[in-house]
Amino acid sequence: MWANENLVNVFVLPYNKYNAPGHHFTGTCPKRITHDIVLIQGKTAKNRAKAREACLMTLKQSFAHTSTSDSCITIVTDASVPLLSTGYQAVAAWHIWHSDHYDENFRSSGLAVSNDAEMNAIGGALSALSNSFNSISDVDEIHIYSDSTYALQHMLDPSIHSVQLYALELLGILSPWMEENANHRIFLHHVSNCEDYMFKPHCMVHRLAISTKIKAGRAPVWTIAFSTKQIIDSIMSDWAN
Repeated sequence: MWANENLVNVFVLPYNKYNAPGHHFTGTCPKRITHDIVLIQGKTAKNRAKAREACLMTLKQSFAHTSTSDSCITIVTDASVPLLSTGYQAVAAWHIWHSDHYDENFRSSGLAVSNDAEMNAIGGALSALSNSFNSISDVDEIHIYSDSTYALQHMLDPSIHSVQLYALELLGILSPWMEENANHRIFLHHVSNCEDYMFKPHCMVHRLAISTKIKAGRAPVWTIAFSTKQIIDSIMSDWAN
């Protein structure tokens, strides 16, 4: 199972300052973290289409305000996970909006499942803030738009999971920012995939992610989840044969 252990990102910290009793980030300031994750429901296709349209309208209105405001930073992320046979790594991409202007960037995610790459995109975007802004202390709100409910739900989770490294990276940035001002707030917005929603800001990042090609090379980093998936797929294939 661990023949290639040196290639797998097994960086995990069972004990860290963010999951110590009384210090869990989401527990210390729960009212200042908003999860805007709306499930599309409806008994008929017509009802579900109306629900999607209503969600899209809400997202557009929210983005129109946050992306143009001086007191908000808006981050839109997406990831691309090519087939293993293509020889390319996963790509994590993002746009950072502030006062109606945006910067774009990306970073490699190694060999990863989509949820890992989506988490990497959020981590990369927040890490890039230090390069785009002298200080985020004067910003009252950070809004993150992602099509991965997993990433939005685990980005502040310091417990052990496949990409705990990215969660700790995020907490290292957001925790001091939240502590310095009681008015600082985080909003996590879920975006359905761009084919269904046609939410333009997310489509722009989606195009950046899928158009960026990074060769895997001879020894790319594997995430734990990707390694686990490869093992399970191999076992299932052996059983089928």
